[in-house]
Amino acid sequence: MTEIHDTIDFRSPSPSVVTLGKFDGLHRGHQKLIREVLRLQDLGYYGIAFVIAPESGPTLLSPEEKRAMLEAYGIDCMIRCPYVPEILSLEPETFVSGVLVEQLKARYVVVGTDFRFGHKRSGDVELLKRLQGKYGFRLIVMEKECHEGREISSTYVKEALARGDTALASQLLGYAYPDLGTAGDGARFKDLADDFYHFFG
Repeated sequence: MTEIHDTIDFRSPSPSVVTLGKFDGLHRGHQKLIREVLRLQDLGYYGIAFVIAPESGPTLLSPEEKRAMLEAYGIDCMIRCPYVPEILSLEPETFVSGVLVEQLKARYVVVGTDFRFGHKRSGDVELLKRLQGKYGFRLIVMEKECHEGREISSTYVKEALARGDTALASQLLGYAYPDLGTAGDGARFKDLADDFYHFFG
């Protein structure tokens, strides 16, 4: 897997399928997006997980753990986009045309129903639906994964952990938390990838 970070001059080498988000924890909802990327990757598109999130403050996974999990899943590329004004200030359509289309050569964009992007999070799925024809990509919107009637999110996982309910946290994540081993432990993350394919297969 290629990892790109500490630059906004990232480029896809070929037409791509892109999923975007913070991916904190890479929980079951995130895994659903990754599975769709892998499906299209198998058809010949370059698979990209575009991660944009501040790398400070409490998180469920370190950047190194996130990288190791994505690599174990088999995605082509992880872009850790810097949390900088040059990106955060982009209007939604400018982000689509300049980043997704021009830099990443996106032919497919895979997001969840509540995805927001652009300056002040002013872009959403409805805007992407309107722009896909104009810019020549296809939008795939994945429904949220739920557990006991509640949408799975990083916040849900963190609430479970705050109560000491690691069993629930592990159900939401789709892997045992916090038994992740050492960041970069290839064998452990390969086991997680095997669990991932079994769960969705």
